Amino acid sequence: MRLVRLGRRQFAAHRSVSIALAVVVAVVALVVTAWPRAVAATNADQVAYELADSTPQQRDVIAVTPSGPDLGPAEPPGSTTLGPEAEATWGAFEQGLVRLRDDQLEPLRSVLGPPAYTVEDDPRDLPRVPGNDVRFPSGVIKVDPHLAEHVTLVDGAWPAQADGLSEAEDGTEIVDETGAVRVVGKQVIDVATSAEAAEVLGWPVGDVRAMDDVTSVRLAGTFEAVDPEGDYWAHNPYSAAPSVDEDLNMGTSVRTALYVHPASVERMLWLSPSTRVWYPVSGDDVGADDVAPLLAQLRGFTSVPHTVVPGGSFQLAPASELTEVLTTLLAQQRSSAAILAVLAVGPLGVTVAVLLLGAQLVVSRRRASLALLGARGASGAQLRGLMAAEGLALGLPAAAVGALAAVLAVPVSAGGGEVGASTFVPALCTALAPALLFALTTSPRGLRGERADLGSRRSRLATLAGLLVVVAATVSVVLLLQRGVLVGPDSGGVDPLLAAAPLLLALATALVVVRLAPWPVRALERVLRRRRDLVPFLGAARAVRDPAAGAVPALALVVGVSIALASGVLSTTVRDGVESLAWQEAGADLRVDGPVLDDDLVAELDAIEGVDAVATVADAGSVLLRGGASGERVRLVAVDAVALAAVQSDTPGARPLPAGLGTATGALPVLVSAGTGVATGDQGVTVAAEDSADVEVLGTVTDSPGIRSPGTFVVVDRALAQDELGVSVHPRLALLAVDDGADETAVRAEIARILPTSAVTSPHEIAAETLESPLAAGTDRAFVVAVALSGLLSAVAVVLTLMIGAPARTRLLAVLRTLGLDRRRTPGLVAWEIGPWALASLVVGAVLGLAIPALVLAAVDLTPFTGGDAQPALALDPVLLGMVVVGLVLVVAGAVGVATLVSRRGDPATALRIDEER
Repeated sequence: MRLVRLGRRQFAAHRSVSIALAVVVAVVALVVTAWPRAVAATNADQVAYELADSTPQQRDVIAVTPSGPDLGPAEPPGSTTLGPEAEATWGAFEQGLVRLRDDQLEPLRSVLGPPAYTVEDDPRDLPRVPGNDVRFPSGVIKVDPHLAEHVTLVDGAWPAQADGLSEAEDGTEIVDETGAVRVVGKQVIDVATSAEAAEVLGWPVGDVRAMDDVTSVRLAGTFEAVDPEGDYWAHNPYSAAPSVDEDLNMGTSVRTALYVHPASVERMLWLSPSTRVWYPVSGDDVGADDVAPLLAQLRGFTSVPHTVVPGGSFQLAPASELTEVLTTLLAQQRSSAAILAVLAVGPLGVTVAVLLLGAQLVVSRRRASLALLGARGASGAQLRGLMAAEGLALGLPAAAVGALAAVLAVPVSAGGGEVGASTFVPALCTALAPALLFALTTSPRGLRGERADLGSRRSRLATLAGLLVVVAATVSVVLLLQRGVLVGPDSGGVDPLLAAAPLLLALATALVVVRLAPWPVRALERVLRRRRDLVPFLGAARAVRDPAAGAVPALALVVGVSIALASGVLSTTVRDGVESLAWQEAGADLRVDGPVLDDDLVAELDAIEGVDAVATVADAGSVLLRGGASGERVRLVAVDAVALAAVQSDTPGARPLPAGLGTATGALPVLVSAGTGVATGDQGVTVAAEDSADVEVLGTVTDSPGIRSPGTFVVVDRALAQDELGVSVHPRLALLAVDDGADETAVRAEIARILPTSAVTSPHEIAAETLESPLAAGTDRAFVVAVALSGLLSAVAVVLTLMIGAPARTRLLAVLRTLGLDRRRTPGLVAWEIGPWALASLVVGAVLGLAIPALVLAAVDLTPFTGGDAQPALALDPVLLGMVVVGLVLVVAGAVGVATLVSRRGDPATALRIDEER
């Protein structure tokens, strides 16, 4: 009980120290609890973002089979959602599709929606109607038992079931496009089509039209889609509305779907039936943790064909571009996890150092009481238990507050996951850390004051531990560099080696700083000894002989500075990589994709106020590139060489075009893409299109901003391509350079007036779209948190270090002031106390802050963040780095100022009255 009362009195003493440490524990508990929940929320949002951004054709699992399905009734009858007539024909097939989905494992089973399917024939021409503007009408006969669930009948009736060939129908009189009456067909089929298609084709309900000499169709009714924008219609083109293609030269072509009765499929004559089956996929059921198992299950499901109806001949061969989406998602998650691990481990290391400093500070304040207890017979275990109890009393409430705040800040609805016991494990570890460190720091030997420079505490074990840390850091860095970049979704999760390497490197560097920093200070001490000014010499002497806290504050500051700078560099690198690829895709200040751009339209674009230059780029088709005896087909890219050089003169990443590209003095000047096997200056190279021409290869390019061409290509001037190769060039792409300071909104408005159907984009829009994704935005927020947390913990480390040395500093200043030291010279002495190791830590931390991003780039694939195929180059933002460094310097300066003010408030008489260490 006495120990309990003593512990309570001790906890009440020096409450400011305990409160400061409790605040640190609360902040750390908040971060370590919120961090994994925020990561889970970001990953979940990214899954929904990527899946929502994909089209149904990319997202759904689809199988197209060039044959009809196995038909038959459902067993038992009534076990499907089909009507009695449709179930008698389609029941077995639908049951097989549902069974196939239900046989899959979770999460694939829940991700796949109810199966949908259609059977359609080859397109057939419809007769042209006199007076109608449609010159080429056509229809596609389709069967869908579930059509009525997606449409509303607006006129007529649903098609009746076809009876197949009938002699009674032989001799049906049909009016053809010339107005003549002829006898056609042996089967007349009732069909339904969209009301819009019937109006465009001029086809009233009840009219019969011939599709060929065998089949005629009667329009039984028309319908409208319940949801014209629904995913269902993405798999049924020209169904909710006709497909209309207007060609000024050829005339208007219209195609529409003609739906027949579901039970008519067996009684019809098909040209070439094709069955399309798809399982709709909804991103709402895909969680962040489902990506990896879903990808594996989907690959297995789509790798082999499946028999739908037992004993049947129909084979379902599913495929889905969802595997590519999931592969990208998994690569993004794992790259993000690797970067976040690096960002998280650093502040955690600083946290341990700060808590250790706090423990040293608390124990130093309790030294007199603990020494008295030890003198009266208290054992070392009892002393440690007393301090551990104080640590628990301090840590548990503070961690509980921090964890609760984290749960409220990242709720379940944001994707952070359910709150369970595992949610609070990081906060519990944080709560127990003060108790553990208080107990470890409390030692009967440590209750006596000693000079730190006498070496009594520097054991062989500590030296060996330091060497092991240096060796571990070296080995981890070498292994990472030898292993190289881990690319793709199969690279694994969080890499412990990558997560530990930066911290080990910082720890090893801090130990080296602590060992080497005293040498230049000793040299400086010898120099200052000859001066009459007391403060510099005394400060240098104290920095060597009585450092405040040894290696711990150096470690905290080195790690804090390095992680803060590394976060800034990584953030700049990702942004710079995204912007570089955006410029690569756009190719200029503005990119205009639209209709064919003739010279008059280009002149109108060039005349817009604020537009400096306009260049067109066109895909002129496939040509034969021959070098010697071998040749290959490549794409011909025709550009306005002179105009393009002017447009891209200030485009980041654009190589200057050769001056001779637009002028032919003999052979046709060209640029060729890498991979063609043709090199700069090769002789005997020709290009053949309508005409053939010898070419002069001016250079090779891997890619060129604004030029998109699959595979290999040849770049040639447009005018020369028309003259020398005889090709017709019809550009649909214009690249515009905009004057500095021009109103881009006004320029876009003028482009919309000239080309109302064009699509205009800019590099800034492309980059913003990439950076606004949940994962990119979340990672950017993590960079900010890492910088802020590293700066905060570094400040706390400096303050705690000064607080540890406060008693000795106060006594020293009391003595000096009685001897006549001016009060204004106090800041110099405080600055010398912290300055040497802080300066060394800042310099070394800054160097590490540049080395750690290089290490990350050597080990982590960042292309899932930036796009493209190439790893982004390390990018430095001097303004951002300068702000971080200045902020950290201000933190140290502010801590020195606070310590100075506290020291000035001390009473020399009180400080000299009792000397605890004498």
